[in-house]
Amino acid sequence: ENAVQTGYPVVIIDACLPGIGRFIESIEQECVVLFDEFDKTFRNSKDDNDQARLLSLFDGTAGGKKLYVVTCNELYGLNNYIVNRPGRFHYHFRFDYPAPEDIREYLMDKLETGCHSQIDKVVEFSRKISLNYDCLRAIAFELNNGANFAEAIADLNIMTTEDEAEVKDNAKGSEDAKNRLPVSNCT
Repeated sequence: ENAVQTGYPVVIIDACLPGIGRFIESIEQECVVLFDEFDKTFRNSKDDNDQARLLSLFDGTAGGKKLYVVTCNELYGLNNYIVNRPGRFHYHFRFDYPAPEDIREYLMDKLETGCHSQIDKVVEFSRKISLNYDCLRAIAFELNNGANFAEAIADLNIMTTEDEAEVKDNAKGSEDAKNRLPVSNCT
């Protein structure tokens, strides 16, 4: 958003297409090039290494000024020649899960006043299941739209692999599994 407001075009790369590196190199205008979910879009495998084909692009030897921004969800999905190479990517920012006080602050800002009573329940739940800001945004949306916390968590795609057994129990209507969900209403 800041780049666009400053007058820099943003090119979003969210598909691995033949010749994408040459296309990006051909752009002469100063711009921001955003590779969204790079580890998923450009696979790193023994047989077909889409990432390796872009290494020379990231070296910055091509003409034009470009700021490359790469998002990834799994660092282990990145090529070894990308990680620990400040000549290719000078900075990296890692986002950990928000701490309880960060969750509280975020929800105070995003929840309607009538739902503030739910914040402690969300914070307590975050001690069992790691919640990122995407999860918190979805929880706030559901609570602000009238769902109680138990309904929101049961319906949202928020779980760990350890939760699969509980989800299967819930699908079967297990009373024990239902009782493990936090219950509350916005008031």
